[in-house]
Amino acid sequence: MSEQDDIRTAYQSAIDMASHEGDGVWARFNVILVANSILLLALTTATRQLPENWDAILSLAGIVLCIMWLLLMKRGFTYETYYVITARVLEQKLANGSVRTLSNGKLLAEGKLVIVDNEKLQMSLLAKLNARFIVNVVIGVFIAAYILLWFKEIYAVIIGVLIYIIVLLGDRMGRSC
Repeated sequence: MSEQDDIRTAYQSAIDMASHEGDGVWARFNVILVANSILLLALTTATRQLPENWDAILSLAGIVLCIMWLLLMKRGFTYETYYVITARVLEQKLANGSVRTLSNGKLLAEGKLVIVDNEKLQMSLLAKLNARFIVNVVIGVFIAAYILLWFKEIYAVIIGVLIYIIVLLGDRMGRSC
């Protein structure tokens, strides 16, 4: 086997691993989204039937679930990014850089103009929002909802917004590729 064959095999493996990890990220996202939706539904419809302080306990459980959700998503996105970057490095070595699938994808994600087979492609401003940002917004909304249900006062809105900002700032540490 030649060096190019080894690189091609490693490249394909990295692509497969990134795809597999991406599938896992979204599977975990969907499962926890459903769990949070059910918990919120229970909190909003059964609050009167719950014993005293159970709404606070369930809200706290929801917040803990959201924190675990955030950590799982961050971990999955980090692995996915690792595999994509690894594949992009290998891609540059394939046939002296003639393969540019991932490299062009990165440029496209950054909002730059990419030309493929004489087709001009460019992301719109809103389409450039990356998945990590959107995931953090969804998790932040759930955290804010749990806090609102727990305190049921205006202070909860302020706390929810602060937690949401912290979640967003935490994600700025690790950008998608």
